Amino acid sequence: ANLAACCAKSDMKVVLIDANFRKPRLHKIFETGETEGLGDLLSSETLTVESVLRPTQIANLSVISAGTSAARSSERLSTPAFSDVIAAATAVADLVIVDTPPAVVSGDGRSVANRVDSSLIVVRAMSETRGLVSRLRNEYSDCHGEFLGVVINGVKAAAGGYLRRNIAATHEYAKSSEACCHLP
Repeated sequence: ANLAACCAKSDMKVVLIDANFRKPRLHKIFETGETEGLGDLLSSETLTVESVLRPTQIANLSVISAGTSAARSSERLSTPAFSDVIAAATAVADLVIVDTPPAVVSGDGRSVANRVDSSLIVVRAMSETRGLVSRLRNEYSDCHGEFLGVVINGVKAAAGGYLRRNIAATHEYAKSSEACCHLP
């Protein structure tokens, strides 16, 4: 959500797709309602990307929710229909971002990574255990889309070690009014 907001505030037209069928949240974050969305789009021959696209309070940012609960089926993320949705969204935006469930609980992210141009792994600071990020990096590197790297979130300014000053500086920057992309 923050990445999409930052890009939208940089004058890019962004479409953010909620492919987290297990616990969709983007409709709550952007207050767009849990209306027809990706699941409905993948199970219907009459809906279009434009018909399920919902504007947000952030200029240049639109969201496609996960859709109604009856239509959400994660198996559809590995179908040609999903590739068609990505292509249609790309036609109306400069950037399309697809949010998936955590890689540790679902293989949906890998299905999506095989249908998009590139992928990122988002990891909560201090939660990685026994080389999990390294294993995920290797798995995503084998996907069709280029693996761009790892984004660390949830960093606390109180963290210790030799990076403490950098973390504190980052935390202060995020709190400042100049930080363009910090969502509530």
